[in-house]
Amino acid sequence: MKPPPLKIFVSYSKNDDQILSLLITYLNPLVTNQTLEIWYDRHVNGGDVWHETIEKELNAAQIIIFILSPDLLNSAYINQYEITPSFARFRKNECRIVPIVARECTISGSVFDGLQCIPRGMEPLTSSQKSFDEQFRQVTVELEKTIKIEQKRNISLLEEEVLWQTARKKNSARGYKAYLRKSLLKYHIDDAIRNVQMTEKRDYAFELELLREKSSILQNDIKFLKQEIHDNIGGSLAALNWYLYGINFNDATKEEINNLIKNFHESIKALYVEVRNLSMEKPVIINMLDSDFNILESIDEIKNQLRFSHIDFTFLVTGEEHVRRQDISKFVIRSIQNLVINVERHSGAKKCTVTITGKKNLVQLRVADNGTSGEINNKNGFGINSLIQRTHALGGEIDIRSQLGQGSEVFITIPFKSKALQSLWDNITSRSVKILSKIFKDYTY
Repeated sequence: MKPPPLKIFVSYSKNDDQILSLLITYLNPLVTNQTLEIWYDRHVNGGDVWHETIEKELNAAQIIIFILSPDLLNSAYINQYEITPSFARFRKNECRIVPIVARECTISGSVFDGLQCIPRGMEPLTSSQKSFDEQFRQVTVELEKTIKIEQKRNISLLEEEVLWQTARKKNSARGYKAYLRKSLLKYHIDDAIRNVQMTEKRDYAFELELLREKSSILQNDIKFLKQEIHDNIGGSLAALNWYLYGINFNDATKEEINNLIKNFHESIKALYVEVRNLSMEKPVIINMLDSDFNILESIDEIKNQLRFSHIDFTFLVTGEEHVRRQDISKFVIRSIQNLVINVERHSGAKKCTVTITGKKNLVQLRVADNGTSGEINNKNGFGINSLIQRTHALGGEIDIRSQLGQGSEVFITIPFKSKALQSLWDNITSRSVKILSKIFKDYTY
């Protein structure tokens, strides 16, 4: 990757205008090949505020060249607005300063004292017996050495910024520690250390919340399994036991015994299927933290997770261009997750249809099953209360209809509310989505 051109600011006195013109001429090849970008006051355009423009360019420069002469050193404006701020940046290691001696002058005791000047030996360009061509070739060679050093530094700065932005994007203790380990310049060391401490504290709180959520889900699943074992499996075993005790094997014919054995095998087979379904019971979860989240791919993933279900699920999507909106799609997927879990666990249904309809100003979600349970009407299923709260928070409406023996239907309407909806959705769900994603990554595999 080629770094951007180095920005050079040239400070000079108007009496050294000829020296400036020659310097620009000899450096022009480096400008043409985009190695350098040179700025001096001739670039101030009509209508520009003189002082503000110079200040802006001076602060952006990576190399600042001073064409030294008595006129420059005695200029009150140059001393106050160019030399002083330049050396302030130089002391912070934000730029390099290169003095070029144009005319005989004394720098002893000045801020330039101790800096390597060009030409070496402080021989002024105007008093040398060498030709201007020879002198400026020497000046160019010396400047190219400085330019190469600054180019390496420029590349290091780019790498530094990439490392820092990567750490900020991850926003985790591990990410900031990686920055501290890999960064050579460590320009953001204070921020990185502070963020490590903050994110470790945040992650600890998150882990506690995660454990509580896991515990709650496991307790609910244990309660569900106990109820299923007692009501279904226990009931079936009790019926088999009663059936066996009711048979008089001494008086039974061979055909009756064979029918008994056949019925017994069928009952055991049904119990096996029921136990297998319970062992495979797990919530449907989709990771919605990815920046490339796609609702249609997420629906396909839900279908894949439901492929072993005893319920025939059908998914219908219309108005894809509206459904794809990020501010709506995550809410829709989260709602589908909650509702299909309830259908799986509580409905007793054989069929369930999930319909997503995208329109210009709203999105509608309908989940309908032909189950025999009225459980969802009690609003105590998996995530139903939070689903109702999220729907209302987004300015939407939710209609839950369920009658014992006649199936259930949930109908949700969410209006579009420009970009504000995305922000509200993120505030409401970001932590819970992150928690659920991590829970089910551990819980289901």
